[in-house]
Amino acid sequence: MMDERDLAERLMAYDTSHPAGITTAVSFLKGWLESNSFQIEELDVAGLPVLVTSTGGSGPVAMTIAKGLGDP
Repeated sequence: MMDERDLAERLMAYDTSHPAGITTAVSFLKGWLESNSFQIEELDVAGLPVLVTSTGGSGPVAMTIAKGLGDP
């Protein structure tokens, strides 16, 4: 299993400045989450993939990995 630092480094290595790079990064993250028993809901927002999942906890914790849709 990949530790948090390795996961972060892997995610930061993707070139997400274009739709193909975003799709590749999200695909990797989806596979990682599924391999760690997360239930995934995959959405399409403005033609880009978005993942929704939960840790099953009760606290107000959220993690968002996103690039602004209006960014150049």
